[in-house]
Amino acid sequence: MKKGLICLGLLLTLFTSTASADRLVYKKPNYNFGDFKTIQVTNISMLNVDNKDFITDKTADSKVAIALRSAMAKKGVTVRMPDQIPASTPGTRSLTSIPEVSIKVYCIGYDHIYRKAWVETRRVMDTYSGQVGFDWSKTLVVTVPKTIKIDHPEGYYDNAEVDIEINILNPLTKDPVYTVRDSRSEGDSTNPANLLAEIFKAFAKDVK
Repeated sequence: MKKGLICLGLLLTLFTSTASADRLVYKKPNYNFGDFKTIQVTNISMLNVDNKDFITDKTADSKVAIALRSAMAKKGVTVRMPDQIPASTPGTRSLTSIPEVSIKVYCIGYDHIYRKAWVETRRVMDTYSGQVGFDWSKTLVVTVPKTIKIDHPEGYYDNAEVDIEINILNPLTKDPVYTVRDSRSEGDSTNPANLLAEIFKAFAKDVK
């Protein structure tokens, strides 16, 4: 299966919703992350999306780093990128007590899809209010569901998408202690920055 299908799975909500999210989390039971003040990103791998309708963000690597640093800074944690990790020295326990983070980026960018004119049927709620009898101080509020139709013209539709996997290894045993696969999309957008911010905000809340 082509890697592009990972992102195209999010298209199911492209024309019926402005935003969507799919998040799967694993945490090793009883593992104590500790009161760490630093994390080390050992690897960020970018996987190419094989689809003509998906526009990959050319600055994805820097956006990932910025979003991660911003989210962890709010928790008082410093992020070391791969080129900032000091060389390991035998007996230096401080290096073996810092969580090691690896990141897989399946896609960051946006879909640019052509679609013919179509009619969307949407269920909405209407609220009505009015006077109760002759007492002007009393108001009756009624909410009634109704179906509306929205005409969409033909043309190109954009949908920002981010699909990322984040792993944390126990620095002593190198065993995985945390994994999250977070896939999000936002309709009518070509900028995945907001999606990245929400992904790493949720990650920071999980581990700190």
